[in-house]
Amino acid sequence: MSPMTILSKIKKRQALSILILIIFLCALIPQYAVLRSSLALLPNANKNFLFIAGLCTALTYLLATFTYRLLAFKPLNFRRTFIVQLGAMFINRLIPSGFGALGVNFVYLKKESHTNTEAGTVVSFNNFLGLMGHLLLFGIIIIFFNTSIQDFKYPPISINPVVTALLILLFITVIVALYKVNGNKTVHTLRSFERAVLSYRRRKVHLLLALGNSILVTLSNVAILFFCMLAVGGHLSFAAIFIAFSFGVGAAAAVPTPGGIGGVEAGTAAGLVSFGMPLHTAIAAAVIYRIISFWIPLLVGFSAFIYCQRKHYFG
Repeated sequence: MSPMTILSKIKKRQALSILILIIFLCALIPQYAVLRSSLALLPNANKNFLFIAGLCTALTYLLATFTYRLLAFKPLNFRRTFIVQLGAMFINRLIPSGFGALGVNFVYLKKESHTNTEAGTVVSFNNFLGLMGHLLLFGIIIIFFNTSIQDFKYPPISINPVVTALLILLFITVIVALYKVNGNKTVHTLRSFERAVLSYRRRKVHLLLALGNSILVTLSNVAILFFCMLAVGGHLSFAAIFIAFSFGVGAAAAVPTPGGIGGVEAGTAAGLVSFGMPLHTAIAAAVIYRIISFWIPLLVGFSAFIYCQRKHYFG
């Protein structure tokens, strides 16, 4: 599947994405006053913390490059793989749930002498390690940093009952749609995963290093949100920020808009509010976090994607 084929799938998701954004706006409009006060905090954000957040963003792509090189069955050029990760990020911003990056990396690995099975194994195992790393960190925080998250409360954000009903209906629709698309592939996916595990039984050191890299990617993403929170005057522990970040990740997975637009912001802000942060500060932190981790890299990713196309990195 070529990157252009990936782009063509965007049209099939536009109707659903527009509907999700409309519902998100319906929930956001009643909070207009809070949003306006949040945006007023942006010009006064601490530039030093924002710079560090930017460095953490760049670090995530370097770490992702190392992970793919560790998991690959054939040697990968570091510079070329790094540029591909930037290009994959651009496509990932356009297609929901990470499918864009999966497709781009799959095509790139095939170009780098990997078979379909090998390319699929590397890509799927990369995602698996990312999930395992996140769950491992989540467990560590729950067990060893319980005192840091004991103030967690359900976010006191009220929304219109009609909006709530629409969100529930939308969620059910998405689940049904995903089942129809992927239901028949479940057995194939399990078999592919089994082959992936067997493929790495002789490369345990590489696998452990790749897991460590995946954990560092997650920590770097949490650090971006942490420094954005500090930039707008927030004061929460790193453990609490990790939980808030997990809220955003969960919202992005549940709401399949391109790049998680709307879902990540709402989930992240809700997570911050759950630990007692004022709503306007939480929204400001979430907005800056998305500017640094999403919108600015989007421009860089577009240039990288065009460069990859010209250099025929995708075949």
